[in-house]
Amino acid sequence: MGTSDGSAAPAEEDYNDEDESVETSQQKGSGGYDLIYILDSIYHFPPALPHFLTTAIQSLSPGGVIAYTDIVPPSNLPSWLGYWILPTALGVPTRNLMNRPKDLEAYKAQLEKIGYVDVRIEDWTKEVFPGFAKFLWTKGGFWKGVAKGVEWAFKNEWKFIAVRAAKQE
Repeated sequence: MGTSDGSAAPAEEDYNDEDESVETSQQKGSGGYDLIYILDSIYHFPPALPHFLTTAIQSLSPGGVIAYTDIVPPSNLPSWLGYWILPTALGVPTRNLMNRPKDLEAYKAQLEKIGYVDVRIEDWTKEVFPGFAKFLWTKGGFWKGVAKGVEWAFKNEWKFIAVRAAKQE
């Protein structure tokens, strides 16, 4: 099976976070931001979330914090859906769908491996997805289809999480 351009879809094991070289405009530890705040968009960042988070920690000042929300697909997401349908439909890089930690403990461990400390992850799924879907239903038209997608994600164990992590002082 291949992609629309005839090439084969990448296998999950083909991606290694350590293969990514990361450069920033600041020297590591030479100042930087006290806070990086990202609301409901981090899963869109290419090439993959670990690459962005590695860049972000280098841009934080010592003791600086990154706070964001993320949508995490279930570990059993079918490959046909994660490689061929959802990246285009949602505007999300394939790696951010198919190369994710298998659970929230693994998610935390990934952040700690990058170098973050005081990592806190809260699962807001039950507080976000049902209310968001209900709101979308009231908008009608196209938004009813989006509401169905949110309800499907909730039923199929997608997670909406809040993350807070810091750079070592």
